[in-house]
Amino acid sequence: MNMTTENVIECFKNGIDCGQVVAGQFESATGFTAAQLRKVTACYGGGMMRGETCGAVLGAYNIIGLLYGHSEEGDDAQKGQMLQKMLRFNELFGEKYPAGFQCKELLGADISTPEGGKKINEENLMFTLCPKICCDTVDILKQVISE
Repeated sequence: MNMTTENVIECFKNGIDCGQVVAGQFESATGFTAAQLRKVTACYGGGMMRGETCGAVLGAYNIIGLLYGHSEEGDDAQKGQMLQKMLRFNELFGEKYPAGFQCKELLGADISTPEGGKKINEENLMFTLCPKICCDTVDILKQVISE
């Protein structure tokens, strides 16, 4: 499926969160099903519901880890490749979203507080800004993988 903000909104309405949306787009690249990728990233929504690191970013990190991560002790070459991909992702995401990597920075409100939750709801950020971040994250990750 080609990722659009409309697709993301539909996922959100059906209980699929940002990290799951991003990771689920990479089943062919990873060899895992979308369902498996969604399960492993299921705890990331709303920056782990604490306004911390954006779930879309965490989902992207999971994909980078699956594709480039090291699993053997002393595998510095593989670890180096993974770090290069992660740092490139960070660079591109940071260019697009200079406010930072945390939900509370990106949204300008902290979802874990009553005041922040109210602002996010009043400004409809979960259905305007967050879908855009998910789509951009997928595009950035595809670029990083292709480099």
